[in-house]
Amino acid sequence: MELRPYGADSQVITVTKQVRLGSLEFKTACGPLMLRGLRVWVDETVAPVELTLGLPVMQKLGYNEQTLLENARRQQAVWDFGDQPITTPGVAMHRTLRMGELSEGIDDDEGMACATPELGNAP
Repeated sequence: MELRPYGADSQVITVTKQVRLGSLEFKTACGPLMLRGLRVWVDETVAPVELTLGLPVMQKLGYNEQTLLENARRQQAVWDFGDQPITTPGVAMHRTLRMGELSEGIDDDEGMACATPELGNAP
């Protein structure tokens, strides 16, 4: 299957299998956040794994585009992104987390994989 991310410079991502994670824990300033039964597509052509949460998942977690923009405006009226590289791997509107290398031993039927990315003081 081919995934086509938004953006003029985005490249097609070829995924070969789908895995359901038993649980995925994010460490936040408010405490741990656990996502269970999350289905993810696997791109086996790249050793490091990037996880991008899709819009339906983000909305279920309470994400709202308008609220995001309003909160950004409350902080400041002008944001300068001129220092960003022209293309960034895995460009997405949602937070992308580098989780390490994908284990070759993932069993599709097992459905029990867990990763604990460190968010730190992410904006």
